[in-house]
Amino acid sequence: MQRQRLRAFWWAVTVVFLLALVAFRVAQRWTTWQQAEAHRQVVATRYAAMVGTATALVQEATAVASPEFVEVRARTEGKMARKGEVLVHPVPVPGAPPAEAWAQPTPTPTPTPTPAPWQVWWALFFARP
Repeated sequence: MQRQRLRAFWWAVTVVFLLALVAFRVAQRWTTWQQAEAHRQVVATRYAAMVGTATALVQEATAVASPEFVEVRARTEGKMARKGEVLVHPVPVPGAPPAEAWAQPTPTPTPTPTPAPWQVWWALFFARP
């Protein structure tokens, strides 16, 4: 009788110890997953901003290659005129902001969706570290 109690005690201690190890490992994976998810969101936001900037730059490069843009720029910034034309230089109004016709704002990135809770648990238990 005494021996069975001692044996049951050691089995219980072993089970509690193994459960503690599993709980510790799950907590480690959860923390690692949270850090990776935060880093992924930062990278996704930066990527979306860069894609927006790249798109804007491609559009600007396409516009710059057109002869109409070159002519407008030569007349406005270069202060150039064709033969027979008279160049009129307007005096700027004090306090008025400068007009920038070709500047385009960078579009704001859309947030990425978060995974469902079951996907998080699935990754915790079955993903390799």
